[in-house]
Amino acid sequence: MKLNTILILSIVMTAAILSLCSNEVAAQQTMTSSARTEIVFPNVKGKNLLKKEMNLPQDLGGELNLVIVAFERKQQSTIDVWMPHVKKLAEQFPKLRYYEIPTIGKQPFFVRSFIDGGMRGGIPDPKAREATITLYLDKQKFRNSLGITTEKKIYLFLVDPKGKVFGTWEDAYSAAKLSEIEKKIGEMFPAPVN
Repeated sequence: MKLNTILILSIVMTAAILSLCSNEVAAQQTMTSSARTEIVFPNVKGKNLLKKEMNLPQDLGGELNLVIVAFERKQQSTIDVWMPHVKKLAEQFPKLRYYEIPTIGKQPFFVRSFIDGGMRGGIPDPKAREATITLYLDKQKFRNSLGITTEKKIYLFLVDPKGKVFGTWEDAYSAAKLSEIEKKIGEMFPAPVN
């Protein structure tokens, strides 16, 4: 009787362990397949601070574009730390362009005009105005399409004019993140040898 009980317990425990293992493998497969899901930058409309209407991603000017998406005014300080490094990347890789994309919920025309006017006033450089494209849209839908889970961070996307996203980074500048971005761009567009 004891042998049968031990055997039954052993079989039950083995089945439980196998069940746990198969659940973990299934979860890993799900995570791997979702990690491999291709992100596509959605088709959205905005205006740059020179008042030019832009259809993204097709109106992005580079063969590859580093798009910095922000949701809150206070995130500008995080972007400001990134910008000198981003500008150096654009100098190093002539086919790269960069853009700041302030992303705001839908607003009436007079509110959009007020916000854009305030940003223009704070950005006197025409090149910076040209590269700043404000989006007034359904932020939830936009975030979902890019896999953005929170508006508390900025996001950097390497994207081509067809919308294919080749890499995503988030939040504060670090040398490691910059190195990853540079490596990814270099794989696609090797820098000319001087």
